[in-house]
Amino acid sequence: ISVMDVDGGAITVTKSAVASQAGHIVEALGTGTARSVDVTASRSGVVRVDVKVTPFESIDVTSEAPTLHEGLVAGLSAMVGDHLGAVNVEFLEPQHASSLVVLDEDDALVRALEERASAST
Repeated sequence: ISVMDVDGGAITVTKSAVASQAGHIVEALGTGTARSVDVTASRSGVVRVDVKVTPFESIDVTSEAPTLHEGLVAGLSAMVGDHLGAVNVEFLEPQHASSLVVLDEDDALVRALEERASAST
């Protein structure tokens, strides 16, 4: 991937270097591990990065994903500059799955379950 032209030459970065950097960013942010990273470059030089992430544990994707995406865009832009196009993140099954639902004593669902349990005894 040609990043910039300099007097008498060019600065290039390999796809594997971009993929490696994406993996390091995912791990550095503490979200999980990059299971696979696919880097493609169009003829016009636009770089697309697709990252599959295995979270360490169950996460709220709606709150964690924007931070991860911003980190990837910032880190990868430092490598390829304005050539960075789409950065796509896909979350896979976590290493340690757990429920993301936190029930509270005032929750109607909790009351309904308690009522059902006491009715069956």
